[in-house]
Amino acid sequence: LQIKYAVKVTATENHPAASIMKPDWRVRRGGFRQGGEPIVVKVADFMSTHLHVETDAPRPFNKPPWQLRQINVDDELACQIRKDDLPLKVKMFALQKVDQYSNCLQIFTDGSRTPNGLVSAAFRVPSVDESHAVRLNDGVTVYAAEITAINLALQWLQSINMNQQRVAIFSDSLSSLQSMRSGKSSSRPNLLTT
Repeated sequence: LQIKYAVKVTATENHPAASIMKPDWRVRRGGFRQGGEPIVVKVADFMSTHLHVETDAPRPFNKPPWQLRQINVDDELACQIRKDDLPLKVKMFALQKVDQYSNCLQIFTDGSRTPNGLVSAAFRVPSVDESHAVRLNDGVTVYAAEITAINLALQWLQSINMNQQRVAIFSDSLSSLQSMRSGKSSSRPNLLTT
């Protein structure tokens, strides 16, 4: 748990507890009782061998909600298909939906969690061969990963100033799309940035 917390504190920009991960005079002096070491000492070996692993804590945009552009959420595909439909039918409807937005820059997002709790979020923009994936904190929900994937895509769009071109972001998470449409999320309101 201490390693998990240390990774979270390190990955989160301006975390309120960031000072516990910085060595101070007590760490340099040493001489701690067994079990009385500060967390920075306890996790030092792990952190030094895993610094190359990219972690990214979910966080909202810097803009206040009233300055964000209005979005249009198209979730009609959810009314056309069900989980128990034949894969060929699902693929046909999905491809028709993607083709509906052929005049837009198309971005595909996904968040996933492995059976042992490893979580990541990613997006892909095939037309410009751009993709980005981040490893999230263990135990984060798939819902949070899906919203984070959408946020990553939006942050990428902001970084390249795609203000004039129409953009279509595709997600397989109906709950994320419903949260985006309503502007509300009871479980992760800090991630909702529409």
